[in-house]
This record gives sequence, structure tokens and C-alpha cells, in this order.
Amino acid sequence: MVKKYIYDRRRGGYRPPTAGTSWRALEKALALKEKQELESDIDRAVKQELQDKQELGANNDRAKRKRSMTIVVSEAE
Repeated sequence: MVKKYIYDRRRGGYRPPTAGTSWRALEKALALKEKQELESDIDRAVKQELQDKQELGANNDRAKRKRSMTIVVSEAE
């Protein structure tokens, strides 16, 4: 059996359900937690992809500068 926990705002964390806890509220809390985890995973993936694109752009800019510098040097000679 999977242990289910409910978020207790007053205590600031998750706690096991007590006798008065409704299972519907517990399921809603678990669904909300899963949704937040998925959103954070998506945000992390998007940030990583953006960072990769920026690094790739920086590498391309560096390569273009090197090429342009060699062209300038070759024209000066």
C-alpha cells in the first residue's frame, strides 16, 4: 500500500492523514503536488534548452569573430 500524505499549511509540511481527513481532499493535494512537480520539470527542461542555445550562439559568435579576424589579417598583408 502506498502511504499518502496531506499538506498541512499550519505545520508547513506534509503529514499522514488523520481520522477526520477526507480522501477527496487528500487526492486533490496529491494531484496538485504531481502537477507542481511536472511544471517544475518542464521549467527546468526549458531553462536548460535556452542555456544550451545561448552557449551554442556564443560559440558561433566566437567562430565568426575568429574568421573575420583572419580575413582582416589576410587583407592587411
